[in-house]
Amino acid sequence: MTKVRPNKIRGPLTPEACVLRAVGILGLEDAAAITGKQPSTVYAYGDPDKEKHISVEDAIALDLACLSEVGEAPFTSMMRATVEAVDFRGRMEITDALLGAVASVGKLAETVRAAKCPTGPGGRTLTMKERRQIETLGASLLKQVHEIIASVKDEHAEEQAA
Repeated sequence: MTKVRPNKIRGPLTPEACVLRAVGILGLEDAAAITGKQPSTVYAYGDPDKEKHISVEDAIALDLACLSEVGEAPFTSMMRATVEAVDFRGRMEITDALLGAVASVGKLAETVRAAKCPTGPGGRTLTMKERRQIETLGASLLKQVHEIIASVKDEHAEEQAA
């Protein structure tokens, strides 16, 4: 019995596979005419063992022709799939946390500057309220820094386990 598979198109994930897909859609002669290359050169672009590689300009030209012909852009699909496969979530969370910590440093610095201002409530001496506010902001900043360090360690441990 033949196994029925869902009708799902899997995009090519290498430039060579994209060339072969484009040639399959357009035909070798048309692909060569579109790129302005000899058919043997276009064919060589599709061979991973050959030294020849397709240029970005030629890949775009083939993508546009394929898009016009069947509504598919093999090179664009490959690049999108490659970029989307990279998981940036952990890095973005760390970046957001770092930006939050930088903002906290700014808030702490502003609070200390205001508290030390000669025209402030305590003059150049910290009042009890200012001291508590600085301690609270400092403790919050330290907590953020510890969370960032823990996040980096966790990410490193996950990478080592993989």
